[in-house]
Amino acid sequence: MSKKISIKVTEAQPLPCPYCDGFYGYQYSDLFRMSYTSVHNSDGIYSGGEYSDGGSLNRGKTAYCVNCGAKLPFTLIREGEEQVE
Repeated sequence: MSKKISIKVTEAQPLPCPYCDGFYGYQYSDLFRMSYTSVHNSDGIYSGGEYSDGGSLNRGKTAYCVNCGAKLPFTLIREGEEQVE
């Protein structure tokens, strides 16, 4: 039985995509909770709005191929605050 590979975010893609067989990079999604406040003037005309400071609900650990979107055969280690540029 093979052990599933895990990498930290910002590390190189360790295995090719099982669907397109490429090393195109990986992507992941995080789920956030935030709200948007709309402002309308007295005539009802929209005059802007702002987003609240969001709060993280779930940090994604599943990696997907940037090229084709297939699930990649490794997981992401999500510890602490990541600095992704």
